[in-house]
Amino acid sequence: RDQPSSSLSFMTSQILATWGREPSVTAVGPAGLDHSAAAAWLKSVRDDGGPALVLATALALVAWLDDDSSAPLPRGSVIFETGGFKGRRREIQRADLLARIEKRLAVSPDRVVREYGMTELSSQFYTRVLRGGDPDLFVAPPWTRVRMLDPESLEETPAGKPGLVTILDLANAGSVLHLMTEDLGVAEDGGFRLSGRARGAELRGCSLTAEALL
Repeated sequence: RDQPSSSLSFMTSQILATWGREPSVTAVGPAGLDHSAAAAWLKSVRDDGGPALVLATALALVAWLDDDSSAPLPRGSVIFETGGFKGRRREIQRADLLARIEKRLAVSPDRVVREYGMTELSSQFYTRVLRGGDPDLFVAPPWTRVRMLDPESLEETPAGKPGLVTILDLANAGSVLHLMTEDLGVAEDGGFRLSGRARGAELRGCSLTAEALL
């Protein structure tokens, strides 16, 4: 709600409106991390004892982990992480983030789901870690096609060779169907892995919004 032009903000608002129940809360707003809201929510879910779901960008998670309001979540909780790891002022390695989540929030890496999406796409891509899948392999929905293109020739790269992530999204009925990103990835059987941004590409991602707020 506080970032109406953000696809991630819209998505989380819809999730909260459809499936949220007390004590669901949005703890990041125009002033940054709402420490008191985060602390009150955590106390409520710990008192309730049932599993909790945390939806956040990578850099927003780091800000929460740095804060005294973070503490172990109830057993069975899940972290939904998106937005990338590079900011303009701070960067964190995924392995370090997972280690801090497990230590501080008591959520193991096999309970941390990754999402890849952007404003220009109607579809999103997720890891299937909750089903025992690879924690870094993004799986495409059947109405999309993901290819990796050589940055110079724009020819499709073979499996295992990095290229620009290029997506055909049939859900984009009201806009362009084919999108070439400036993200680098590697195609594998069953999905693809991200390997960073192309050299010289503009930094993008919802983590940048979170960083600006924080």
